[in-house]
This record gives sequence, C-alpha cells and structure tokens, in this order.
Amino acid sequence: MSGEGRDRIKEIVKSASLPELVAQEGTYRMKLLGKVESMSKMQQSFNSEQRSFLSRVKKHEGSRRANSMPSATLTFQPHSTYAQHTQLGACFEEVQHLEATLAALQKRKDAIRNQEWQAVSVKPIRASGCARSQSITNMQAWFKAYGEPSGLSRWKDWRSNSPFVQSLKARRLEL
Repeated sequence: MSGEGRDRIKEIVKSASLPELVAQEGTYRMKLLGKVESMSKMQQSFNSEQRSFLSRVKKHEGSRRANSMPSATLTFQPHSTYAQHTQLGACFEEVQHLEATLAALQKRKDAIRNQEWQAVSVKPIRASGCARSQSITNMQAWFKAYGEPSGLSRWKDWRSNSPFVQSLKARRLEL
C-alpha cells in the first residue's frame, strides 16, 4: 500500500466524529467511482483499437489474397498498448487503495456507532440513579432505606425518584 493510502487510514482511525467520517466516505466513494469509470473508458478505448486493428488486418489479408503479391505486414502498436496497460494497472492499484480505505472507514464508523450505542444503552441505568457516584455496596442498607421488594412490585415503583419510593422514605423518616 502506498504511503498516501496508509496516511488516509491512519487519519480515519484517529477520527472520532461520525459526521466527518460520513463526509470522508462520500469523498472516497466519488474518487472510487471516478477511477472505475476512467478504467472502463481506457478498456473500451483499448478494445475499439483492437477491433479496428483486426478489421485492418482482415482487409489487408483479403487484398493480399486477391493480388497474390507480397506486401508489408501490419503491426499493432505495442507502445500504446504498454502505456494503456500501465495506466490501467495504476488505476487498478488506486482502486484497491480506495477500497481498503473505505473498508477501514466502515470499521471505524461501526466502532463509533457501537460506542454511541453503549453510551445510549447505559442512560436508563444512569437516569434511575444506579450509576451515581455512590454505588450500592450494602443491599441490606438499601432495603432498609427503600423497603423490601415483593412479587407484585413493578420496577417503576422501585426507582429512587419514584413518588412511591419517596413516600416510603417520608414515612420512615416520620417513624
């Protein structure tokens, strides 16, 4: 992989912003699309040159048979073929680098989404008061403060900010 490709991937791995990654993904997808289209045009041009060369060869063979005179042979331009193949190879390498970059970008986006999901999934626990700076270390003391649960209790009745729990606390303080 080229140094530029490695730099792209390092930049992606360091990024922590999902909107920034989405914008980069759009940019890289457009680059990839442009490279693939240019490869397609190069291949079509090469194919049309080969077809025209074959038609010239067929015409030349037909005229040679008719005249039965020896003539110069037609040759295909290997220099242009070599140049086209090297250009096509360079485009193919760039497409591979862009695909690797897009794969790294997708992995990073998934990792960020997973982190965001984990943060969101913990919010109900935090909202219920279980994730405060003072964690519960003694369940007996907690039950003494909030009462023992019964089989008919609902979770919303056991939240520390629930009116039911607040009324229990107020009654215990009165006693």
